[in-house]
Amino acid sequence: MLNDSTPHFYGIGTQKSGTTWLYSNMNRIPDFDLLPIKELHYFDNAKTYPSKSELEEVNLLKRLKNKKWMYRAIVKIMKQKEPQMRLFYFKYYFSNYNDNWYQSLFNHTNGFTGEITPSYSFLKINDIKRMHAINPNAKLILMVRNPIDRAWSQYRFQSRHNKNFDFQKTSEDDIFKFINKDSQKLRSNYLKTIKNYTSIY
Repeated sequence: MLNDSTPHFYGIGTQKSGTTWLYSNMNRIPDFDLLPIKELHYFDNAKTYPSKSELEEVNLLKRLKNKKWMYRAIVKIMKQKEPQMRLFYFKYYFSNYNDNWYQSLFNHTNGFTGEITPSYSFLKINDIKRMHAINPNAKLILMVRNPIDRAWSQYRFQSRHNKNFDFQKTSEDDIFKFINKDSQKLRSNYLKTIKNYTSIY
């Protein structure tokens, strides 16, 4: 089985295009050994990206000052029943985030491995170069969907997580305002995604 401590593939998006389905089905294939976290959000952890990342603060000592973060991390670790899973989540939360740490997450995988973070679809060139440096031979998986259907699906998904949301009071203007956000245009600009990645890979 393979075990070279690097991701063999990157799932680079797009959001609401079936990436969770892909992750679930890969986990059923014996030749694949995926991490317990589907979306690492490592390469898009900069504050300049519209995606939220738990890895935004790369310095562990600074993160430890955040009590809410500390509580959430400890609860996540303690919920794991298997010792190996507890070790994984401990490393995930209580480390300084850098390329060496990222690669170490794949140390104990046996088989084809990688990660799927839909927000990688709008990575900037410099961050794509960082991915390439870790494994220049990694396969790239880009799943696409009709851009309007994709944005509409995301709008409904985010609305379900808003306690104050009332679908009956939603207007067409609200929907179009959401679809026309810069972040939504970034996620649906498939040609730009392909151009950026093929300029490096």
